[in-house]
Amino acid sequence: MIQEISSKYFSLFEKTPEVKVQAPGRINIIGEHTDYNLGFVLPAAINKYTFFAIGKNGAKTATIYSADYDESRKLDINIPKVKSSGWMKYMESMMIGLQEEGYKIGGFNLVFGGNIPIGAGLSSSAALTCGLYYALSELFDLGISKEKIAKMAQASEHRVGLNCGLMDQYAVTFSKKDHCLFLDCRNLKYKFFPAVLDGYTIVLLDTCITHELTDSGYNDRRNDVESVVELVKKKYPEVQSARDLTKEILGTLSDQIDPIKLKRAHFVINENTRVINTCEALSENDLVSMGKNMNQSHHGLSKMYEVSCKELDFLADFAHKDKNVLGARMMGGGFGGCTINIVKKGYEEEFISKASQAYKTAFNIVLKSYQVDLGKGLGRV
Repeated sequence: MIQEISSKYFSLFEKTPEVKVQAPGRINIIGEHTDYNLGFVLPAAINKYTFFAIGKNGAKTATIYSADYDESRKLDINIPKVKSSGWMKYMESMMIGLQEEGYKIGGFNLVFGGNIPIGAGLSSSAALTCGLYYALSELFDLGISKEKIAKMAQASEHRVGLNCGLMDQYAVTFSKKDHCLFLDCRNLKYKFFPAVLDGYTIVLLDTCITHELTDSGYNDRRNDVESVVELVKKKYPEVQSARDLTKEILGTLSDQIDPIKLKRAHFVINENTRVINTCEALSENDLVSMGKNMNQSHHGLSKMYEVSCKELDFLADFAHKDKNVLGARMMGGGFGGCTINIVKKGYEEEFISKASQAYKTAFNIVLKSYQVDLGKGLGRV
């Protein structure tokens, strides 16, 4: 695919790209909606990527071609505000980010595209923003550290309306092949855990219910939990984020907290515990316990945090009833996208076939599926 992107660059600009970069999509084994609550997450890069072929053009504008959408646009590198929609809004947001951080670039030509399914909860937008910042840093010798790239990419998402945490950007930027990345979202310290899935394969089932998180309840959930934290801080000033909440603390104030918001806060506490337990399970190669934690995570996301949907619940419930599936849950921001399933090796095709038939019968939607391996993080090709 990188060869296709490079060839397209040559056909459009009649020269070879100066820099080629790949940025992976990511899965999240467990730890959903805990990143912006400064808790724990356990993501990993996958072997699906967005590729970038880029070079200087000596102008004050950028010419950008999206291979996925077969669209070409001109971009003012000194854009004052985000005014576009779709993929172009991210480009504009990144130009603003470079200006705010004091990085000066010249005009450039860019072709980008890849095989990360868009809208499936695999962080295609984080791959786009981290990948382009890295490509521009390499092209113009900006020397932006990977930590800074992750934070600038997060700010770019905030600028277009998604108030996300840093999990996606850190997973895209720092992941290591065949490992999960345990990230403490408060101090941004991370540790790698080998993911030895002996006899099992990661299968993603795509509901084909696309989600635009900036238009969903994502920000509402964040506001719910943050309002609980603000109330709790009045009595317990040591509580600075939902990471600091405990069931005991919430119990002393339960009569003062809206029941729905209380339920959201309890989910965050439980999910952080599940991440720690899953890391211990991986250390002991206890895949059965990992799968149980994933099942419990889905129940919490569906019933307590309420970011699932009927299609996601159907697929998760279907997998939970199958003895050849160790664990399954919705993944990503929610309201659509994929379930992640740990499926016995050799059973993948039968599982996908059965799930597809059941899903078609229930919703008259053709299910998409992806078998993925754990890939490497952001870097030059």
